[in-house]
Amino acid sequence: PGKTLQEISKIIGGEAEADVDISFTRNHIVFEFDDTVVVSRLIEGEYFRIDQMLSSDYETKVKINKKEFLDCIDRATLLVKEGDKKPIIINIEDGQMELSIDSQIGSMKEDIDIEKEGKRFEKNPIFPEGVNTEFITVEDEKTLRMRVWERGSGETLACGTGACASVAAAVACGYCPKNEDITVKLRGGELKIKYTEDTVYMTGPAVTAFKGEVEIDE
Repeated sequence: PGKTLQEISKIIGGEAEADVDISFTRNHIVFEFDDTVVVSRLIEGEYFRIDQMLSSDYETKVKINKKEFLDCIDRATLLVKEGDKKPIIINIEDGQMELSIDSQIGSMKEDIDIEKEGKRFEKNPIFPEGVNTEFITVEDEKTLRMRVWERGSGETLACGTGACASVAAAVACGYCPKNEDITVKLRGGELKIKYTEDTVYMTGPAVTAFKGEVEIDE
């Protein structure tokens, strides 16, 4: 167990040449060094399978800076006495996560910047069949940055038709020039799009994204 190893490292200190004899059975492990014997045992019982608890079919996903999140939790736990079961309350809004706690020792409320994505707008009643949506940032008149949400799939790495439509819209709105190559930056790479009077040209790399096999019963 990790806690046992941490305690042993504190006892041994910085003696790099120190020998440690390790013996173990199915449920026990013994560490022997100098005049010290440390025994650790595996507590019997059923434990939560975290991989089974976390569903990949999420409605909303939040990306957060791990260090900021853990540091905030560490500060919150300073306000909790041992044995006290005060919860840390998390409230998620667009762009921010609020963590708060109120105990006998004191209270705390902190905000952390987040990236939030989910299916809320796809489930909007005005899109009864779902919707494909492109989110565009105009970096300059020759460069767009695009993220795409595709109906039934969620956020994807790229969408050629979406990139073409984005450049056409940017030209129509006066952000980009017609008849010139416009770079569209996507999570999966870059595309060159040229919108002319007659058509739209798309140029970009072709790479293998997935391989698989499917068995079909006759």
